[in-house]
Amino acid sequence: MGRWLAGRALRTEAPLLPITPLSQIPWHGLRRPAIQLGIGWAWLRDSLGFAG
Repeated sequence: MGRWLAGRALRTEAPLLPITPLSQIPWHGLRRPAIQLGIGWAWLRDSLGFAG
């Protein structure tokens, strides 16, 4: 199987399926800060007695 995979990787022909480049997910870099902000907001509301 390794020989077959190497042969497929070294071929210069067009691949059987189209290969598209990966693109970044918009706003993904803000995911973690947004989650932390939401958790902090929930903790603040809970400590003030306004938890829903």
